[in-house]
Amino acid sequence: MSYPVLFAPGMTPAIIDVSPYWRPPAFADGVVVADALCRYGARPSLPGEVNVSTAAVARALLFRMATTNERLEAGLDVPNPHEEAARYACAATAIGA
Repeated sequence: MSYPVLFAPGMTPAIIDVSPYWRPPAFADGVVVADALCRYGARPSLPGEVNVSTAAVARALLFRMATTNERLEAGLDVPNPHEEAARYACAATAIGA
């Protein structure tokens, strides 16, 4: 296994982008489809067309919603939370949730 390492003059090298746990490969497919539904106007039929399970897309949407919520609670910038919520609602509707 390899990890990206960040180097900077005068600083100790730092390992970045570490995933401390394993996720099933279907989760990655779900993230791609969920993002396509949320952000890129993909057709609601996309999950079936690319053979990605509803469960994988639902888990990815939950992950995206949770991280958006964490950013809001931490006071970090979320450009338009209402627009973001509408995107998630459209994606959830597309998968029948």
